[in-house]
Amino acid sequence: EEHECRWFGMYCESNTHPDSADERGMLTDIDLDDNNLVGHLPIELFGTSSLQTIIMDGNNLKGSIPTDIAQLENLKTIDLDDNDLTGTLPEEFFSLTSLEIVDLNSNQFTGTLPSQIRNLVNIRFLQLDYNYMSGDLPAQDILELENIFALTLENNEFTGSLEDVCEVINERRENYEIYLQYFQTDCGGNSPDVECSCCSKCF
Repeated sequence: EEHECRWFGMYCESNTHPDSADERGMLTDIDLDDNNLVGHLPIELFGTSSLQTIIMDGNNLKGSIPTDIAQLENLKTIDLDDNDLTGTLPEEFFSLTSLEIVDLNSNQFTGTLPSQIRNLVNIRFLQLDYNYMSGDLPAQDILELENIFALTLENNEFTGSLEDVCEVINERRENYEIYLQYFQTDCGGNSPDVECSCCSKCF
């Protein structure tokens, strides 16, 4: 049976190209964007603890992110934007402290942004825009994300104030120039859902 390192879109640690990959290598990267994939995220995906990158944006994937995602302790990038994924982000998702890039925009996710977001201490990009998420944004917990470059939350049903973040944004940029360079929420209009005087763009 052909090793998964030789499958299309699969990359292993021993080589950068699957055609010449050492079959003893461990699967680290999956890149299957814009491939007309349908169905649910395969459960086998979440049993591969060596995975560092999952890129499957621009497909027709349905269903939710399972709690088994907790097994992907080395995951740094997950890009599932522009699919039809639903449900809430499981609590286990926020235990993945290696995450640096999370792009889940343009799906149908619901639920809140929980206080456990503070656990994602290495996050640089967090894009949740164009979903159906709601509830007050946890500003005090967002403050724990000191390396974040992009936070896009617009076109959801979030409420609350991010002014606690605005109070420190200039000070943090003295040490990290690109802190929250892309900071977008539903803070536009006369009666905005979210209060954010320092957002780079309001919707």
